[in-house]
Amino acid sequence: MEERTSKPALIRFGEFELDLRTTQLRKGGVLTKLQPQPAKVLALLASKPGSLLSRDEIRREVWGDDTFVDFEQGLNFCIRQIRTVLGDDADTPQFIETLPKRGYRFVATVEVAHPCPKPPQASILRVGVMPFQYLGADTEQDFFSEGLMEEMITTLSRLAPGRLRVMARTTMIQSQRGGMDLDRLRRELRIDYLLEGSIRRSANRLRIAVELIDVSDHTLVWADTYERQIADLFAIQSDVATRVGRSLGVELLPDASLWRSGVAARSPAHEPYLKGRYFWHKMTAESLAVSSRCFEEAIRLDPEYAAAYAGLADCYAQMGSIRVLLLSSEEALAKSKPMANRALELDASLPEGHNALALIRSWYEYDWAGAEAEFRTALTLDPDNVSHAPWYSVLLAALGESEKALAEIYRAQKIDPLSPIIGTYVGVVQMLVGQHDLAVRQLRQSIAIDPSYYRTFLFLGRTLGELGRYEEALAALSEAEERAPENLEAVAFRGNIQAQRGDREGATASLDRLVEMSGNGVSAAILIAVVHGALGNFDQAFDWLDRGIDCGANPMYLLRADSALKRLSFDPRYKSRLLRVGLPPYPSPPSQLS
Repeated sequence: MEERTSKPALIRFGEFELDLRTTQLRKGGVLTKLQPQPAKVLALLASKPGSLLSRDEIRREVWGDDTFVDFEQGLNFCIRQIRTVLGDDADTPQFIETLPKRGYRFVATVEVAHPCPKPPQASILRVGVMPFQYLGADTEQDFFSEGLMEEMITTLSRLAPGRLRVMARTTMIQSQRGGMDLDRLRRELRIDYLLEGSIRRSANRLRIAVELIDVSDHTLVWADTYERQIADLFAIQSDVATRVGRSLGVELLPDASLWRSGVAARSPAHEPYLKGRYFWHKMTAESLAVSSRCFEEAIRLDPEYAAAYAGLADCYAQMGSIRVLLLSSEEALAKSKPMANRALELDASLPEGHNALALIRSWYEYDWAGAEAEFRTALTLDPDNVSHAPWYSVLLAALGESEKALAEIYRAQKIDPLSPIIGTYVGVVQMLVGQHDLAVRQLRQSIAIDPSYYRTFLFLGRTLGELGRYEEALAALSEAEERAPENLEAVAFRGNIQAQRGDREGATASLDRLVEMSGNGVSAAILIAVVHGALGNFDQAFDWLDRGIDCGANPMYLLRADSALKRLSFDPRYKSRLLRVGLPPYPSPPSQLS
């Protein structure tokens, strides 16, 4: 018997759920009135997110080939009705975008559910953990409260994998800063329960008050207070996580008591480790330097503390990246890999260790298959981890796995929807796979969430440049440079755009500045090659690529993914460089660009 392809039964987007079998639309679980024909149009568009559907395609799919009379008026009516029901705006669409004289496109992120012959399972409970409020005048304890929050998220997420979904830290921090009340948390993040608490510290004692709130009706499920010695910090976290799990009923689930404990309890290394992760998440040159010192202190206090070695590996790897360049590529590899290996020697099931090793293999060793395997292992161990999703998804895009790349970054966005980093890299991946219009929309939405993050402006400028919107692109890059004045990527992207718009003098000045800012230039070789390529200096571009490959410059996988470098693909030397670093050949090289 021929095997049938499973078709999606439900599509979820925002607050809405669309049943494709009945075309019934629900908002927040409540049935919404939408006439049959508009419902069919919505089902067609939402089932093909990101795809441009012409008016003729919609006519054939919804009205049939024999329908011509009043079709135009009928489709216009349907689109108006859909936008009214969804609360959408044609000028600033969140769901349906009109492309004049071309058609329509569904631009929201969708979640697809497939029919399953198995008996229905209990629904997934979604829990949000707010940063614990530190009740004291010592602002240096911010790292402690956020670190406690992060450890709580990690512990809870392992109580019952697949049955309990815990929102990522960045989204919860953003929701707190944005002043989201309980109704917005339920409506926009679909949270069922909220865990929040406060911390008081006196000498070597902690008092942690915790409460669990049912977001649907604003009722207090339970509350408790823990007062312990600082040495009992990890035990407190485990106790609180157990109580939360019991309150949610996870004791009824088969995996409720089987979460991985990770490092040993009561370790003196735990507090400097929390502080290290707090600064690592800030991802600046200054914060990475502080973070590395914290991880080193954690290792000094407990040489068997695996997570601290993984954290230090992450720090060293980031220090060699083109956005930081505190270390050369050779130094970053020499420092980071022993730390990642030591972390996995101590705990082979530590997701952070596998993520760190994946980053090292993709950035410095050009071991694409090994990097992908490590990323997959980390996700198997911790399916809700999103810390390295940006780099994994970009690697997949570079390897030509566009669908996998989008799926990975959309997975991260679903878990951490308010993260400025994740939101930015959704746009980056969309740009890399050729979805430039969607990328611009996504990056602008990320800026609206957090206008302080420079990389969103950086890649907005990069994407607008790809679309030939040079003035807008340069304006966006100016915003990025204002927030990160010494960033090499912004200088390179500016030079690339200046060359494309015919400003050879400006592009050459940007190139000179880029070489000067990067010292000997070798670690930024891939950026220098981009500008040379845009200027038509192809011999110099390949020379800089060779220098970069020789010293292990990163991220070399962009040689295959970035359109500015694919500009070189008309030249036989391009294919030889791909083969030299083990990247698959580009399938259809475009003609030379002037």
